[in-house]
Amino acid sequence: TPPPQPVNGTPIPTSAPSTPIPTPTPSATVCAPASDAYEPDDTAQSASPFDTARLSSGVRTFGSVQDADWMTFTAIGGRHYRFTSNGLGSELNTSIVIYAGNGLTQVLAGGNSVTLTAGLGGNFVLRARPSAGLTVPCNNNYVVALEVIDPNPIVIPTPVGPVVPPGH
Repeated sequence: TPPPQPVNGTPIPTSAPSTPIPTPTPSATVCAPASDAYEPDDTAQSASPFDTARLSSGVRTFGSVQDADWMTFTAIGGRHYRFTSNGLGSELNTSIVIYAGNGLTQVLAGGNSVTLTAGLGGNFVLRARPSAGLTVPCNNNYVVALEVIDPNPIVIPTPVGPVVPPGH
């Protein structure tokens, strides 16, 4: 059969073959975390110093579920050291383990927060690693904060009354 001809200049629509239009499949979010300024710190031997003067580990990054960040610190005998991990921008949970200075003997383990009572003081190593739930390493930044508690503080009395110059 011949193709249809236009009537009065109006084209006659033809049916186009039916070709399904594919629906795009969403791709998984892929992002590689940047190394933090403390790498390499993946073993007790390559541990970086914990900044006890600033009471902070600095911003660190977990690169994978298996990643662990190790930090060294010195504790003063008799004081309590509370380490608390805070995920930045996500609900990142961590596992914190404190080791003796040799990095082998486990002293204490916990979740996002642990408190070490340093009997005699000395050198210690802290290991932080992600606990369950790290799926896409896009925003796996965290900070470990430190609170040092002296159970026997020396109280310095506050002077009362007017200041008297020396020699009077």
